[in-house]
Amino acid sequence: MSPYGVADLDLLLEPLPKPMFPDNYEGKNRMCVYGEAFRGVVASAPGWRFIDEGKPGKRKWGFVTDVPGSVLTIKLDTRRSSQTPVGPSGNRMNVMLAYLKSYVNMGQAEAYCISGCSCKPTRLDGHHKLRQSTIFLARLLPSEAGECVIGVKVSKSTSSGKHKFKVNGIMVNEYTGNDVTTRVHEEQWLHQMLTINNPAASNESKPAAASAEKRVKQQEQQRQQQQQQGSRMQIQQQQKRP
Repeated sequence: MSPYGVADLDLLLEPLPKPMFPDNYEGKNRMCVYGEAFRGVVASAPGWRFIDEGKPGKRKWGFVTDVPGSVLTIKLDTRRSSQTPVGPSGNRMNVMLAYLKSYVNMGQAEAYCISGCSCKPTRLDGHHKLRQSTIFLARLLPSEAGECVIGVKVSKSTSSGKHKFKVNGIMVNEYTGNDVTTRVHEEQWLHQMLTINNPAASNESKPAAASAEKRVKQQEQQRQQQQQQGSRMQIQQQQKRP
């Protein structure tokens, strides 16, 4: 659409204002691959099978194994590329690994950095007491690297008596330490949210579920306050323009 006049053209040539929310710059190095697209970032998968456990119209692709010691390797670019502020853990990327949790036959695994980057290993348990199968997210914070290799190794230990483990996808963005995923990766919080939605599906205590629900309400109130503050700042900026 062409500008209507000189004044409109001047506005178009002005630099973009700072984000309404402090340091809320766009992260340029982002990725979200799930299902069939996930195969493109998997470097090797000995002992794993890439299968669809769903049905027509409701696909459930992922890498599956039931062999302890099997390692799934994922190759990523974890270099930061924007103005997003550095998080409290330094120059790191936020990697969210999607995996299946269910109530029968599920095993445990460890997600860790193999080469090119470094991160704190994360223990994963595919078994829970909820009578449903759900995709959960586990977080890794790898250091910057052009080629960061991450592994998911199935453990001999198990809380179900079986060892099945399924990885469905992966998400990557630039870590700031001040985003919603600081809570999404917490399995206990996710478990409590599922309990709130379906109290009969779990033996979890009512106080725990009530506490989780209270936190959700507090976060929603905080989000609304930030939106209101951002709107006020935007109005003030508009009023200052000649």
